[in-house]
Amino acid sequence: VQPATVYGIDFSGASDAGKKLLIARCDLQRSRVGWTLTVVSIRAARDLPGGGLSPETATAALRSELLEVAKSQAQVIVGVDSPPSIAKQFIAEKDWVTWVAKFSRSYPTPAAFRNSTSLLRTGPDKKSRVEPKRVTDVRHKTPLAPQNLRMYKQTWWAITGVYFPLAQNGFCVAPCMPISRSQKHLLLESCPASLLKRLDLYSKPYKGKDVKHGLRRRFIMKSLRKGIPVGGRSKSTLRVDFGDRTLTQKLLTDAGADSLDAVLAAMGAACSVRRNSFPAPEDGELLDVYKLEACVYS
Repeated sequence: VQPATVYGIDFSGASDAGKKLLIARCDLQRSRVGWTLTVVSIRAARDLPGGGLSPETATAALRSELLEVAKSQAQVIVGVDSPPSIAKQFIAEKDWVTWVAKFSRSYPTPAAFRNSTSLLRTGPDKKSRVEPKRVTDVRHKTPLAPQNLRMYKQTWWAITGVYFPLAQNGFCVAPCMPISRSQKHLLLESCPASLLKRLDLYSKPYKGKDVKHGLRRRFIMKSLRKGIPVGGRSKSTLRVDFGDRTLTQKLLTDAGADSLDAVLAAMGAACSVRRNSFPAPEDGELLDVYKLEACVYS
């Protein structure tokens, strides 16, 4: 299997997304025990060519970066920490490609998206809303539904600014689109929390400014450096090389751990695509509903 360029995206749809949307670019190479993922750079979207602060300019710069690299690289694998779809009950179309093409007409703004997909409760508790989760959110233990109050803006921007335009330009969104043998460039949802849970590294908090949080980030990075199981039925290991000392320092000192999450998103994507069972998620079960709702890779 050829080497690949792997991107991990810690996504943001906030008004200052350009500062918070972090992009880890990595190289994936075969090694003696399996694979080595070398972190090449970690950048905020506003630092990309043409990047800016707004979610519009941030996602446009991210798209340009990925499309440009896809022209020259044998394979580009992109793991985004944001969903490409929602629960099936909101999708009338026969397939994801048809649905996503109408997405911005159906939901012209993030607020319209949230209002249409979070339902008011019936009964005495009418103020609160129900947010139907996807099958993958339940099975793979994602923290929040795509339309959750803390998630809906980033879901909307990820779909309109990344998944839909790249699906039209040579990227295959797995597992929503059929993957042909000649398909080189892949785009998928990769959840850092799900990956850490799979590796039994999620029990203690790693986001925060306290000494204990910094020590936890150091411990996670040490585990990744040693190597982690690719997962599924694969016997291979994937180890991470964090590149130069500057990058290691950046990962350790970033209290919000957005940089580390971007690397984890790249790892989840790399492990998933290199398993024989892909496009099935790590548990090996490719449910039919995932073609519409998508699934979380880790």
